[in-house]
Amino acid sequence: MFLPRSNGLYSFSSEGIFRFYGFESTVSLPSPTDAVSKLYVDSENRLWCFFEKGEVKRFSNFRIGGNIVGGEIHTVVLPLRSVVPIIGDMDVKTVKWFYNSISGQLMYWENPNLDNTITELPGAASGIPLHSMAISSANRQQSDMMTFVFQDGIKTYRGTELINSVSITLDKVKAAITSNNGDLWLATSQGVIQYTGTEVIRFTIANGFLVDDIRDVHEDHWGNVWFATWGGGVVRYDGNSFQSITTKYGLIHNNVSSIHSTTGKDIWFGTEGGATQYRASLGALPLCRIVSVNAGKTFTEPFNLESSMRTFTEIEELLPARIKGITISYQGINPLRDDVNYKFRLLGTDDWTEHTITSNVKRININPQKGERTSQDYTSDEIGTSKSLPEIHFEGLKSGNYTFLIKAFREGWPYTQHPAVLNFTIDQPIWSRWRKFLPTIIFVAAVGSLLFRLIVNRRQTAQLRLEMEEKEEAEMIRIRTELNEAQNIQMGLLPTEPPNLPTFDIAGMSIPATQVGGDFFDYLTVENGQTAIAVADAAGKGIRGAMNAVLTNGMLHEVARFKSDADVILSDLNAGLAPRMYGPSFIALNLAILNETEKKIDYANGGQPYPILKRGTEIIEIENSDLPLGSMQNVQYESVTFDIGEGDFLIFHSDGLIEALNANHDMYGTERLTNLLANIPDDCSADEMIQLIVDDVQDFVQEEEQYDDLTIVVVKHVEESG
Repeated sequence: MFLPRSNGLYSFSSEGIFRFYGFESTVSLPSPTDAVSKLYVDSENRLWCFFEKGEVKRFSNFRIGGNIVGGEIHTVVLPLRSVVPIIGDMDVKTVKWFYNSISGQLMYWENPNLDNTITELPGAASGIPLHSMAISSANRQQSDMMTFVFQDGIKTYRGTELINSVSITLDKVKAAITSNNGDLWLATSQGVIQYTGTEVIRFTIANGFLVDDIRDVHEDHWGNVWFATWGGGVVRYDGNSFQSITTKYGLIHNNVSSIHSTTGKDIWFGTEGGATQYRASLGALPLCRIVSVNAGKTFTEPFNLESSMRTFTEIEELLPARIKGITISYQGINPLRDDVNYKFRLLGTDDWTEHTITSNVKRININPQKGERTSQDYTSDEIGTSKSLPEIHFEGLKSGNYTFLIKAFREGWPYTQHPAVLNFTIDQPIWSRWRKFLPTIIFVAAVGSLLFRLIVNRRQTAQLRLEMEEKEEAEMIRIRTELNEAQNIQMGLLPTEPPNLPTFDIAGMSIPATQVGGDFFDYLTVENGQTAIAVADAAGKGIRGAMNAVLTNGMLHEVARFKSDADVILSDLNAGLAPRMYGPSFIALNLAILNETEKKIDYANGGQPYPILKRGTEIIEIENSDLPLGSMQNVQYESVTFDIGEGDFLIFHSDGLIEALNANHDMYGTERLTNLLANIPDDCSADEMIQLIVDDVQDFVQEEEQYDDLTIVVVKHVEESG
């Protein structure tokens, strides 16, 4: 075994301990009595050697002012036998704690320079510690403190004084961290353990975790604590709540063993199925969920980590007409842990105004009938602590059907998550029903048959009004359901990962806008085994666009099984789509077939924007286009074949990119895109190219809402690895 130091290279072997200096002089250290099991260098540059037979020696006088010492190296046989040093998980300069493997007790050496300061603490240990943590003055306002994790409890000492002790049953600690606030987090097969310095909190399946087997724990740049679970994906704790991320949300596998961060603030998850990258700039849109509603009694749903990504959506029972008000508690889920704002609206009143509130608002009171609005902010004492959930309180609501919508948004980001929606109905009071019919009865008695006809007409009018209201409500529900189904269908068409080709780096992204469109892209294999890329835009919104997208995607894969040319595939696909399109519609589609052997691309275009070839600073539009698919039945599409050299980029995009609008209703445009591409360095990857384009579009549109999807696929020809 070798130990490099500034004053030479030390060699430890069965023949002795030697120091090599400048490969010219050698100093022999006293030979050990047995093998060295552990080495440690303290803050005074003294070497501690722990031997397998229990002896402990300390070597000093290695160097004086950087020069070789002429005399012998000082050796001290320490009054320690059969001990294991306990260093902790922080940068501790002096070892003061040891575990005696013979007596099974902890030992504390107050001053390592004095032999008589060693104290054994009977009963302090229940076996060798599973984990230890040295506590610095930065997080606990104390020094010389150490926390030990045993199989039956956790203890904290200041010197030899026991500060805190809690009982807990543990088997094995698989990973541990000390978070920025000083809490100790342990990953075990029995769940997550949080030790605050005074108490222990265990999080398991009973608290909403999907599994109890925790493999790793990690704190990211923003202070979120992440947990890797075996079978339940990863779990993020933002200081207030836990949220799970599984394969449903893009994780490649739910068996996760490790978590790592990069200097660029990206997070990597090591799973049984490979690695998954979490990029905050793409996956950090804030989410708002409705937690509970108080309307005389509290309405909510049982919490678990899966439901933390959803929202309470409907109060099924009728609310009594006598309620004084309705209080809605909501929660913002923000991976970046910065300030976010909220927009909300109550449909069903005469005032459909959209209100905006900031994250420091604790409660807002609104009376739509009187047009009154007041708010209450969190106090300075509540800021920075575990705040209570913010609330929106409505007063003076009349009987009727209501829909409450709220969404979280970040300033400067044009895209948001879908709003949280809550539906509820307030029943009519009994006295108002009697008052409605009593004057009619009196009037009928006085006027006779003439008023009877009038009553019939009024009833018919009321019935028609009620039917219209029911139809409007049913239509709203149908539209909301259709949009949700269309969104799920569209997202289901997108591939989970790009094809792994030795000479092509491929990446794709589709960002949905505020309305559901019909954009999708896919990777497929044609009849001769070559890889093809399709980028499509189905005309129409909602379920019609989604159904056309599904139809096109399925038929495209089927045609590609038997054809290998881009023009033939589009011609056959169009012939099959034209009589089967869902309603009067069409599909715009790009198709490119990658020839890895000849480094060529066979390309055909059915109504999509021209793809762009970036060759260094030269930008070339591939001007080839025919009619969109499905518009006419008998169309023979044409293809072009062109070379793609090493380092060239081929960029496909939907019209949602060049038609993105800013607040002045100016389009992003092809010219801005080509200028951007010309200035992007050639050494960036396909994924980095997409991110640069998306960032530039966001800078252009700012906060303006977008009504068309943004889809980009980038192909880069790279050098084939050896």
